[in-house]
Amino acid sequence: MFTTIKSNIDVSKAPTKPKIVYVTGDIAENTLTAFRKDMAEAAETGQTTIPIAIDTYGGYTDTLWGMVDIIKTCPVEVVTIVNGKAMSAGGALFTCGKRRYCSPKSKIMIHGVLGGTQGKVEDMKVSVAESSKNNTRLLSFMSQNIGKDKGYFKKMIMSKGNTNQYFSATQAKKIGLATHIGMPTFTMSVTANYFVE
Repeated sequence: MFTTIKSNIDVSKAPTKPKIVYVTGDIAENTLTAFRKDMAEAAETGQTTIPIAIDTYGGYTDTLWGMVDIIKTCPVEVVTIVNGKAMSAGGALFTCGKRRYCSPKSKIMIHGVLGGTQGKVEDMKVSVAESSKNNTRLLSFMSQNIGKDKGYFKKMIMSKGNTNQYFSATQAKKIGLATHIGMPTFTMSVTANYFVE
């Protein structure tokens, strides 16, 4: 007769819901610190996917690049979700998901990098050149993230007068910017292994 049956996991300590990383408000200097912390906590839960929920008008590209580096080195698959808006840097962040969900009434906006400069003429020339490189890099990055050639978004924006490009969920899905219309469903599975001693 068995005297003791033990589980190698404590089911009572299993997470009851997934850790979701939220990017809301402006993508600013302090955004990166919170994002790094939230991504690390999500990766430590044992969940197989990290959802990043985005609702932002955008912000700084330098902060965005830091967020991209965190995503690219994450050991867990990242899924991005727009519920509301993902504009500018938020639109670029959205492209980082292996799967990209867009709620039916959401919108995504992409455009070239915005910048400004002042100071000596020589310094302004350097700043403009750097902004131009950053613009090409960002649009190429976004294009390749959605499986297009690296000039896809740059050509699209330039062909429409270098203006902001807005996409409904349907339009985003049509060009591959979104992979799914609607919100994902999260399910949890807990497995217990038993041993006889």
